[in-house]
Order: sequence, then C-alpha cells, then structure tokens
Amino acid sequence: MQSNEKKQCVALVPIFAILDESELTKLSQKVTSRKIAKGNFLYSFADQNDTLYIVHQGQLKNYQLLETGEEQLIRLLGPGEFTGEWSIFQPQQQHTDIIEALRDTEICQLTRENLKKTLLDYPEISLSLLQQMSKRLEVSEKQTATVAYSSIT
Repeated sequence: MQSNEKKQCVALVPIFAILDESELTKLSQKVTSRKIAKGNFLYSFADQNDTLYIVHQGQLKNYQLLETGEEQLIRLLGPGEFTGEWSIFQPQQQHTDIIEALRDTEICQLTRENLKKTLLDYPEISLSLLQQMSKRLEVSEKQTATVAYSSIT
C-alpha cells in the first residue's frame, strides 16, 4: 500500500475525521498495511491484542466459536470500519474472537503504542473513539437482550 492509500485508509475512519490533511499524512506514516486472502484470518483466539485494524477494501467477519463448534457472529466489517480499539485499554490481552476475510481484503493497522501517541497528540480523537465504542456497546446490549428474550419465550 502506497503512502497516499494509507492516508485514504485512515481518512475512512470516523474517529479520525477531525484531522486535517497534514495531520492525516502524519498519522498515515505510522500505519502499516496487510492483505488477507478470502478465507484467511486477520487474527484468532490467543493472538496478542495490540493493534487497531482498519478495513480499507474488502469485508471481514468477526465471530466467536461456541462450545458446540457453531459460529456466533459478532459483526461484519467493511471499508472504514475498525476493530482492536480495546487494545489501548487492556494491554497484554489476547483475542477471544476470530476475524476472517469474507473477500480478499486490505487493511491498514496501527500498533497500540502508535495509537496511544496519536490520542495524546489529538485528544479530540479520544472522544470520538468513546462515541464509537458507546454505539457498539448499545448494539451489543440490544442483541443480548434479543437473544435472552427469545430464549425465554
């Protein structure tokens, strides 16, 4: 991925919308890229959780495996969506879920340390990140309530 593509990748993410062109360029210099072929994994359980992943192109499926061996879908991720943000709050944690490419996918990624530095340089991003995490938590709570209710009836 060229530097201009890394910048485009970062610019897709709502939490970085407050950055101007020069700030996006600076942030994109900290980003690395990776291609994941359809059917391959971005990460699996027990892999170290220390990176923010941003989908540039393609689609990823985030799920957990139940004790029965069945998949429990958490969410689908498309261009501009991200995962791994918990790594800044829970260092030394391992993933408890799996992310698989549904199509050939290209991501850009930011290490925990680089993400922390970015949040310190641009504190406004922290508020945006909290808003995004709050939205995900709300969706998750609604899903949990739906599953709990349907298992009672």
